[in-house]
Amino acid sequence: MKNWMQEITATIQNAVRIPENIPKNPQADIKFYSPVLETPPFVTSPYGWRVLEGQRSFHNGTDLRSPEGSPAYAIEDARVSSIQFLGKKKNRFVWENGKWVLKYSANEAPTPGIWLEGLHTGNTYVIRHMQPGKILRGQVVKAGQELGYYGNYGYCLGSHCHVEVYVSPEKKQVNPRIWFKKRAGIEFVGRIRAV
Repeated sequence: MKNWMQEITATIQNAVRIPENIPKNPQADIKFYSPVLETPPFVTSPYGWRVLEGQRSFHNGTDLRSPEGSPAYAIEDARVSSIQFLGKKKNRFVWENGKWVLKYSANEAPTPGIWLEGLHTGNTYVIRHMQPGKILRGQVVKAGQELGYYGNYGYCLGSHCHVEVYVSPEKKQVNPRIWFKKRAGIEFVGRIRAV
């Protein structure tokens, strides 16, 4: 069984960016939605390299502002392929020696979320830091359908949406901000550049 660091390393090695010159949504009849209520979605931490707790690491998704208790939405018509529920613990950070310190590891406090397989595109979408509602594994959900709600769940400093996009057929990971702009016509604002 791989540990979380091996999984992150494998994700980084497989990550690619969508070329800037791809056409905008060639399948115009497919409806895509933002996973958050706020319009336009506001980026709090972009896809790419960043410094977190003094360590430079690759962020394999885009974090979007999403207040605690706000709804999480399906990005396109999809089948729920996996659900990870919140364990007994929530994040607990404390201020020590001038910085925030996590009081238990990601292994002790798994990041809950939902994995969706697009019915029309075959893309995979991962939405984290949310507690799934009455959604079952294998269930088909409609684009824009409420999936649950966001909160301070898993490895995070506050309530937000972490979204990842894996493009079919190779399931290559791409920058969600660029994918949403090119394929869904949804423009993100806020921190759009990684460090």
